[in-house]
Amino acid sequence: MVAGLILILLALALPGFSRYWEVNRLNAAVQTMLSNLDRGRYRAIAGNREVVVRFQPKQRSYRLFEDLDGNGLRGPSEPLVGAYSLPNQVNFDTSGLSGPPAAATPRPLPDPVTFSGDRFTFNPEGYCNQMGTVYLQNGSGDAAAISCSLPGVGRLRRYAWHRSKGVWE
Repeated sequence: MVAGLILILLALALPGFSRYWEVNRLNAAVQTMLSNLDRGRYRAIAGNREVVVRFQPKQRSYRLFEDLDGNGLRGPSEPLVGAYSLPNQVNFDTSGLSGPPAAATPRPLPDPVTFSGDRFTFNPEGYCNQMGTVYLQNGSGDAAAISCSLPGVGRLRRYAWHRSKGVWE
């Protein structure tokens, strides 16, 4: 009888644990991405050069490299700052989301990376060169966004999607 009661309690608690891990995985992916982007930003400042961040949504990855010739593409002599992949069950995705996060009038989002050419550059002062947002989502519809809203003066900002309210905070 005690074993049966324990099994019933476990069956009730298991979905909650599963949900906890999904949310935790998304939050960890966003925090890791922010840390990696900060690494690129500091590299741009320390080296007094541009560092490009290039997102590859279909491969679920992103790369940072020093852009020595200023063309936005990584050549054979340009140092790779880092190559990173998203964890399992976290994707670049905008399904069911509206945005952008800082806009007064949200609209459906067609692209999980809104930076032109799926890339942006940190200049030698450590600022991003263009406006844009990257959206991450888990299989349960929890989402987060990292956005640069003021190129040349702004910093990256993190947002969380609240499904019940349908807003970014």
